[in-house]
Amino acid sequence: MTSRIRLTLLLGVSVLFVVMGLVVVALGDWRLGLGNTVFFGLAAAVFAYQLRELSRFEGPAQQLTLQGGIPLQMSLQRRAFFTLVVFGAGASSVLMGFQRNQLLFALGAVLMLAAVVVGVLMVLGIPKRQSLMFTPEGIHFLGGAAPCVLHFDNLAQLQAAEWNGHLIVLLQPINLAALLLTVPEAQRDAAAKKFGQSLAYMRAPLTIWASQFGLEARSLMKTIERHVREPANRSELKS
Repeated sequence: MTSRIRLTLLLGVSVLFVVMGLVVVALGDWRLGLGNTVFFGLAAAVFAYQLRELSRFEGPAQQLTLQGGIPLQMSLQRRAFFTLVVFGAGASSVLMGFQRNQLLFALGAVLMLAAVVVGVLMVLGIPKRQSLMFTPEGIHFLGGAAPCVLHFDNLAQLQAAEWNGHLIVLLQPINLAALLLTVPEAQRDAAAKKFGQSLAYMRAPLTIWASQFGLEARSLMKTIERHVREPANRSELKS
């Protein structure tokens, strides 16, 4: 079953439960009905969002024009959206659990509090957003636990992995030790651990979730491959 079919089916089921929740509200149990409607309405919004992402990046891969020396920051839109979803899920749990199920009520309150804390930290810029920057030297991963530079001449392989309808770019260096040396010394131990975890789960030490930076994964791969194969073109990435 393709990601699009699976997401479409989940969206349809969620909409059906929203309708059922509205029926329960009409029958008089407004807390249970409203909680059900909010919960499955949020689920429908998540599936619709993912379908929109799939549609947005369909079509043949194109060469990208990357602005050298200018960091591309990870979008806050996705994080803010899912923070609101968690808050809404908590609110629906509070509604459904009120005077019915103390555990469900408490869980909902915890989810709402967690969403508020995450939202406040996001406004304060904590944690620092990760960025990508392209230069003639290579790809700079800025921020996070493993800031580093993957030199174009140290890139062995590019692959794409699908996760829930999203394409993630996997980058495999020729020399992992050389990559680790580009990490600031104070962060190398943490970076080595992060690279190891990424290798275990994704089979590559570095990954790029392209859509979080407003890029299409296959087009990004095509553009990076061009700079690896044709070093003369790297001058386009001068700031």
